[in-house]
Formats: sequence, structure tokens, C-alpha cells
Amino acid sequence: MALVMETGKDRFAQIRSAALQAFYKKGYHGTSLREIARDVGIKVPSLYNHMSSKQELLFRVLSSVMDELIAQTRLALSTCGEAPDERLRAAIRAFVLFNINHPHEAAVSDAEFKALTPDNLKEIIRVRDEFEAIYTELIQDGIDRGVFSVPDVRVIKNTILSACARVYYWYRPGGPRGPNEVADLIAEHLIGASLIHDRVDRPSVAARRKEHPE
Repeated sequence: MALVMETGKDRFAQIRSAALQAFYKKGYHGTSLREIARDVGIKVPSLYNHMSSKQELLFRVLSSVMDELIAQTRLALSTCGEAPDERLRAAIRAFVLFNINHPHEAAVSDAEFKALTPDNLKEIIRVRDEFEAIYTELIQDGIDRGVFSVPDVRVIKNTILSACARVYYWYRPGGPRGPNEVADLIAEHLIGASLIHDRVDRPSVAARRKEHPE
């Protein structure tokens, strides 16, 4: 039984991967289940052993992306210091690195968000709000502890998230700066430009490069 269950998980992972690539190349509406089945090496009826529809497949793809992003963000926060700016920096770096390392997931989540049915869209928005709440709490904690000076938490939070979310669009591997350096620079700019009340004792980007070598 365990072997059968594991095989089912492996098969859905293959289906998810094929669907992700198809949605990335052709979009949700331009992709057929026949194409996905062909790419996995199975017949269309076999797809229905793993999901009920193309819509469910899109929903599960987007859900898994959000779940992984939240998990990586929480992991980053669990291994950083307690200072508010260090915690926010860790969250920003996690978001930037996720989008650099998973550009197709980021692109599909961005482009196919509105292809969801109302009920599925509502659930994805709920999970997205859970993710965004992490940043709201981090910024508010910095304000409460006198580290951040922010006139409008929502505006600054949305500015940070928007900047991080679109990194996949312009970042290219093999460029002059590696993923960690890009993540450090973005975090430094977003925190330094918008949030820090007193910059005197903050370490430089160069100093932090030693913490996150490529």
C-alpha cells in the first residue's frame, strides 16, 4: 500500500511539472489536458486518477507554489537574528531567492491567477493574505521597537512585495551578480530607502556578502 501511495505522489509530481511548463509556455487557456498527458507519457483518462479537471490542476499548482513560498519564508525567519531589520531582510531575501530559483512558478502564479474559478481564487487569496501578513507583522514589530519609521505600513508592505515579486521577470542566470548578491542588494535598498530610522550601526552589503556567499 505504501508503495502504491508513493507511486501516486510521484506521478502527480510529474503531472504538476508538465502542467507548470505548459502553463508557462502557452498559458492556462492555451493548454490542453491532452498535451499534459502526452508530456507525462500517459493517456488523458489516466490524468483523472490524480485530479478532476484542468482547473483543479491549476489550483493545486498555485497552492503548492504559495505553500512552498510561505515555508521558505518561515524557515528563513527561524534561522536569523531577532533584530527587526534582520528579520525583514531575511524575509525579503527568501522571497527574492524563491523567485530567482523558481521563475516558471512565479510567472505562472502571476499570469494565471485570474484564470481560477471564484471559489479557487478566494482560497488562493486567503493563502496570499497569510503570506503578506508575515510582512505586515515584521514591519509593525520594527515600528513598535523603534527601528522602523513608517508612515503607512500597507503602502510600504505592498512596495516591498511588488519589488520582490517581479524579480523573475528581469533576472537572468549567468549575469554579473549571483542570486544571493541580488537578494542582498534588493533587501538593502528596500529596507534602507523606506524603513530604517537610524542607519549608523547597520552592516554594509559587503559585510553581509560574507554571510551569504554564492
